[in-house]
Amino acid sequence: MISKRLPPAQPTYVLRGHASQIHALHFYKGNLLTADAEGWLVSWGLAYKRPVAVWRAHEDAILGLATWGEDRIITHGRDNKIIIWQLTAKDESILDKILPIDDSHSKRAQPWILHILPVNAMNFCSFAICKDQTRKPSAAKELMKPNEDLRHQPVLIAIPNTLDSDGIDIFQFPSEERISTISPSKKIKTGTNILSHSIPPLFPV
Repeated sequence: MISKRLPPAQPTYVLRGHASQIHALHFYKGNLLTADAEGWLVSWGLAYKRPVAVWRAHEDAILGLATWGEDRIITHGRDNKIIIWQLTAKDESILDKILPIDDSHSKRAQPWILHILPVNAMNFCSFAICKDQTRKPSAAKELMKPNEDLRHQPVLIAIPNTLDSDGIDIFQFPSEERISTISPSKKIKTGTNILSHSIPPLFPV
């Protein structure tokens, strides 16, 4: 019996806005985040298929995206930085809407930066994120900075080790404390990390 082949899937809508390759995507609260090879990040309002915020988050390609709570965006760039941004509805109303494909040279306003973490991005490996369930709420509160609050549950972020790309560093946020380093095996050559993922996946965070 010959099965019928379905016709190729057709897009419902095509979002065009980047002038370079898109390296990362992430959905959050009805929006779509897209990040490209030149460090630009676009937050698309999917209801209207229009950008609601556009800014250059990094000076080089963006390797990964994630969200933390309702108003925090995490970006990992080839410029050796992980940045945590605060993007609220109020911020969206004052940020630029001009897409990189139309103007990729002008300086743009950026959302508020909450954290910047220097990292190793030499091997193109992005970060992994999960909720921090290793500490009691009272202990986590003590690690928070003065401008932080308990609306955002602490998270763990895993990245390639700063000095040895075969190893992994694990940081806790919002404290920015490195709580663990997973060193590569001395007996087995595991090779450079090219992908990290949290186990178990504890999203959303």
